[in-house]
Amino acid sequence: MPEPWNGRLASAPLLFLSSNPSIGEGAAYPMGSWRDDEIEDFFANRFGRGRKAWVEGGNRALLLDGKHAKANAFWSGIRQRAMELFNRPVAPGLDYALTELVRCKSLREYGVPEAAQECTSRYLIPTIEAAGAVVIVTLGKIAEAHARRLAHFEGAVSPPRMIAGRERVIAVLPHPNAHTKRSFAQCLSDVQIGVLRNRLANSQIAS
Repeated sequence: MPEPWNGRLASAPLLFLSSNPSIGEGAAYPMGSWRDDEIEDFFANRFGRGRKAWVEGGNRALLLDGKHAKANAFWSGIRQRAMELFNRPVAPGLDYALTELVRCKSLREYGVPEAAQECTSRYLIPTIEAAGAVVIVTLGKIAEAHARRLAHFEGAVSPPRMIAGRERVIAVLPHPNAHTKRSFAQCLSDVQIGVLRNRLANSQIAS
């Protein structure tokens, strides 16, 4: 099935936006025959507190044989970036959620440039409307390009913008698997990181 998001989208204060989910063999993943409540449980509780341990440790997916896969480098990288902003250990799926521009799985972003305009026009704004995030972090050039068109900003961090019904800040980073500097400390200034941390801290106080 297409992958809408992962984690508690409505309540997570931090949202990571990337191009599209990768595809792998052998993973336990929703099929069209699943009931709606099973599908909802998988995506909302993928990183914990679900009917099954869909993912262990925030980065090891459940396989069809009941075992868990090796650590997923993409998920591991995202968890490290979230820890940078919260400055503490994080709870994947609760502190942050993940979504994609294109919801269909493929390897190495195959088909994403061709599908991105259609998919974002259908799903990006409704997904962000449903999100409780006050900080959105784009991962990779494709997600960055769409975010810049959405919020009309330059530089690594946007000014606060009303985006899909809520004031949010967008930050841009390279893809977690990119062969370049990709952490907040390497890509943003201390002032920019402070802005993101303050917005996350204030959102938690308000909640």
